Formats: sequence, C-alpha cells, structure tokens
Amino acid sequence: MACVLEEQDEFATPTKTDETERVDVVIVGAGLSGLWCATQLHKHNYDVVLLEARDRVGGRVLTTAEGADLGGSWAWGEDKVKALGAATRAESVPQRSEAQDEIPCGPGATRWRGGYAPLASKLASNLDV
Repeated sequence: MACVLEEQDEFATPTKTDETERVDVVIVGAGLSGLWCATQLHKHNYDVVLLEARDRVGGRVLTTAEGADLGGSWAWGEDKVKALGAATRAESVPQRSEAQDEIPCGPGATRWRGGYAPLASKLASNLDV
C-alpha cells in the first residue's frame, strides 16, 4: 500500500466556491488499500476525500451474508495484511496445512473470521464514509 503526497502546486489558483472544496489528498477507490491509506492520513491530520464508484466499501473484497469470500480469502506472509487485521481487531483463523495442494496459500495461512469485508467496514466506520 502506498500513498503519494504532493507539494502544493505553485501554479494552482486556490479559489473557493460553493462547488469546490480544497483538500490535502484525494484517494480513488475504497478498497482495503484506499481505506487503509485514508486511515493513516487521517491519523496524521490530513484532510482526505475518498472516492468510490460502488455503493459499498471493500473494492474487490466481498463477503456474502453466508460468510463466503468472493474476493481475497487467505493471508500469509503478508505482515501488512496481518497488521490490518490487528488494527481492526479481526480474529484470524489458521488454515489447515494438509490441504496445501488444493488451496493456493503458503505456510502460516490464515483467514479472517467473518471474511475480509468486515475489515473494510471497520476501517470505513472510522472515516465517516
């Protein structure tokens, strides 16, 4: 996950009308990366606008009402993903390793109880989106 912050454009003419609002950062996409980036910037007092085309957050992450993940499912070897789980207080569920040939995941693989979508919802709830 990367966030790019640019210096103020010296050629921009800051004008304020009823139709425009000046912000520090605009993030396109309320997937996990966009939500995490917005969360981190918000913690550092940046004025952030998060744009999302869908009527829900999560991007490619979607969990059905029955708990089936239709996007990302496993996390392994990704400290950033595990940090995201810790930040949202998500409970990880270790995956059985005897099914390694059938499941495309590595050693130490986990899933999130309730799926990935609740992680996106928890991040969004802290951002008022």
